[in-house]
Amino acid sequence: MNNEYLDILPPVEVEIGPKTRLLSIISSESTPSARKMLENIYLACELNPNSESSTFECSPPKAVVGGISTEIAGLRIAVFGLSPKQIGAQWTVPQYQWFKIGSQYWCFAERLEDIETDIEKKKQLWHCLKVLKESKS
Repeated sequence: MNNEYLDILPPVEVEIGPKTRLLSIISSESTPSARKMLENIYLACELNPNSESSTFECSPPKAVVGGISTEIAGLRIAVFGLSPKQIGAQWTVPQYQWFKIGSQYWCFAERLEDIETDIEKKKQLWHCLKVLKESKS
C-alpha cells in the first residue's frame, strides 16, 4: 500500500546519553543567540552540558517522538518552537507545562528567540524548568 495518503513519517533516531536528564529539541534554524540561551538554561538548571543535557536540532516534519529511547525513565524533553505535529506526535497540549507520556515528561514552548526577548515568557519557562534544579538538590 502506498503511504502517500497516510501522513506517516519514519522515526528519526535521537541519540542521548544514559545520564541525560533534559533533552531539548530545537529548530535547525535557531539563531546563535538562541543556542547560547539554551546553554544558559542548562547552567541555570545545574545540568552538566556534557552528560546531563542534550540538544537535538530538527528540520520538521520529522518523527522525533518515535526515535527517543524510552529506557531513560524520568527523561524530560523540552521542545522549543516546534509543534507536536512537526515532531511526529498527534497531541494537543498547552505550552509551558510538563505532561507525562510513558516514562517521559514533555514540555512545549515557543521559539527561544521569542522567549529571549519577552520577560513574561522567560518567567513561564523558568517556572517549568526549575523542577530540574530542584530535583537535583
